Amino acid sequence: MRSTLLLVQTIIVTILVLAATGLGDGYDPTTLVFPPYGHTMGYHKATSFHLRLLLGSTVRFRNPQGVAVVRLRSTDDPVDHHDDDEVSVYAVNSDAHQIVHNRSLTDVDIFGRFGRGEGEFWSPRGIAANADGDVYVADTENHRIVHLHDDGEGLSFAKTIGKFGAAPGEFDRPRGVALDARGTIYVTDTGNHRVQVFSSEGDFVRSIGDPRGGRGRVEHPDGIAVYDGRDQWSFYEDRSLYVVDQHGERIQQFSLDGRLIAAVKMSDIGVTDADIAYLAVDYYGNLYATDMSNHRIHKFDRSLRYIISYGRYGTGDKEFELGSTHRSGGSFPGHSGSSTAGRRCRSISQKHAK
Repeated sequence: MRSTLLLVQTIIVTILVLAATGLGDGYDPTTLVFPPYGHTMGYHKATSFHLRLLLGSTVRFRNPQGVAVVRLRSTDDPVDHHDDDEVSVYAVNSDAHQIVHNRSLTDVDIFGRFGRGEGEFWSPRGIAANADGDVYVADTENHRIVHLHDDGEGLSFAKTIGKFGAAPGEFDRPRGVALDARGTIYVTDTGNHRVQVFSSEGDFVRSIGDPRGGRGRVEHPDGIAVYDGRDQWSFYEDRSLYVVDQHGERIQQFSLDGRLIAAVKMSDIGVTDADIAYLAVDYYGNLYATDMSNHRIHKFDRSLRYIISYGRYGTGDKEFELGSTHRSGGSFPGHSGSSTAGRRCRSISQKHAK
């Protein structure tokens, strides 16, 4: 049963980066390894064949975007550690205006459709979830955050946060969303050049990003991630917020109350034409950034010091064929209506790695 779920999560989690088979020329640029066979039955990537095998013809990935993975308390047996890898996975199928998720060990389900009402989306992008079953979706073209709840049986609509505008608590095409250990919500309000912070109840708390410009200014923020030392899956006691901005060419690190700690421009570490889309942190606070245009993943330590980049264009293991979709989802200018990421894909999940 556990192997079945892991196959399921391999298929629907892995929608950001593409790979196929073989290390033909010995290319192996990273110390990261694939999970053991007993955890994945040998599956560490997803192709169109795997998608059809699992989901049939009813679901097609159209411009896949954010992914969230969590172990729900409602389905966890605290005295049985053998079920700890039976996680819930939520994947944004942006141009289909829906969330793909697993309802159980063997069931994959769809939530949402195009629209502006309850349980409807318009080109959603980022997604975040916690163990209590709270799921937050950046409903980009509807200029709001959608709060869903998973009781262990499936997703249901809870409420929406925000509307179009520039006042506190309002949004202009929000793209990324992240949660800290207390359920505080962090949103990249892209069109308003700021990060907005909300309580777990959805009440506006503050904005991050100096509106006057200069140090601490946030410009067209996109991907976002939180490292919270209060979380059981954190080794250090640090608490940091990481934000992609400047059209995917810079990453900034803030304290959770908005103080700028560090920043790195990709050009300063020798990476040209960067197109950073999403961020993720691991148990030790290392930061991973997907670079769509360079077909790579860049790794930084928890202080934003560059460590290594891995990946290159191709279809082999640890090679990627990334579609430049993160700037043009849904009805954004230049959108092509398709994404290679929906055909053959793979991801590396760091959240629960020790």
